Amino acid sequence: MSVRNEKNAEVQQLTCPLLRDNAEATEGELAATREQFVSNFMVRDLDFDRHPDLAGIREFGTKWARYCVWFYDPKQHIFTKDFLAEEMELLTNLEPFGNGQISSSHIGPETIWRAVYRVMESEQSRPKRQLIPLSSCLVETQPGGGRPTTVVITHYEKGQPVVQRYEGGKMDIKAALGMCNQSRR
Repeated sequence: MSVRNEKNAEVQQLTCPLLRDNAEATEGELAATREQFVSNFMVRDLDFDRHPDLAGIREFGTKWARYCVWFYDPKQHIFTKDFLAEEMELLTNLEPFGNGQISSSHIGPETIWRAVYRVMESEQSRPKRQLIPLSSCLVETQPGGGRPTTVVITHYEKGQPVVQRYEGGKMDIKAALGMCNQSRR
């Protein structure tokens, strides 16, 4: 991918290894991934530094996608990768929220989950910027994706996980997902 300035001069060339974990990708799979990379390309502030960053789909399925991520470096005026970008590239269905939060999720059929992280930066930390887990919610369903059987919600308090487990009982999928959305707050 070519990054150009306001005068249309190329200032940087970025690469994204499409289907990098699939050594036997067909030409059709590569063509579909190229199309997704272009049509769903994101220009958003992913690291919450008030500068637009870039993300393009590198692999995908029916209900999931993983991205190549580049952060804008205002000092160098280029896009870069660091540990935080590499962490985000591992997330499924990357979604930035407000308040420095990033979400990763997976939709069934037999398990649905969402994990929420906070982007943390500290001069004393190595790596300097990284994702810190805030919460996760797992909804397990009956085989084939029916009624929820279990909802597991995890919050992190002072770096320690606090796990709450709920039996699905007569709960429907909407109620289970509502519990997950409540856990984000």
